[in-house]
Amino acid sequence: MSKITIAYIGDKPFKKDTITGSLLIFPQNKPVDVEADVAYMLLQYPKVWVREEQVELIQSELKIEADDKEQQELERQAQFAAEVYANSMEVELTGQSIDLSKMTSAKLATLIEANDLDIEAKGSQESVDDFRLRVRNTIRG
Repeated sequence: MSKITIAYIGDKPFKKDTITGSLLIFPQNKPVDVEADVAYMLLQYPKVWVREEQVELIQSELKIEADDKEQQELERQAQFAAEVYANSMEVELTGQSIDLSKMTSAKLATLIEANDLDIEAKGSQESVDDFRLRVRNTIRG
């Protein structure tokens, strides 16, 4: 009988053929010669087995897909870090990391004076949270 070369393209390192009963073992992405009738039955599952000629194409598509997922994950992490930074009240001043969220308006005024910052004093109608934001934004530039 004639033979056809097919390859297993699934996620596992190898796959045992339990569909046709041949019990052949297919290493991942490695072509294996099988009888034509077995090959045709296995090729009915194109997400698991493909002809030898298609292996490189499938591998390149999977690599592109994995690279895209990795890029999306990196972008998501960068966006998350930017959001954390934007919502953080920590600033760097004179080589020290200072958390403005723990400071009262009096401590903020002292910080401004001690570091000779050009920031207007807290207005009587301004909330402490708004004052903190204004101080943070001015220090960050």
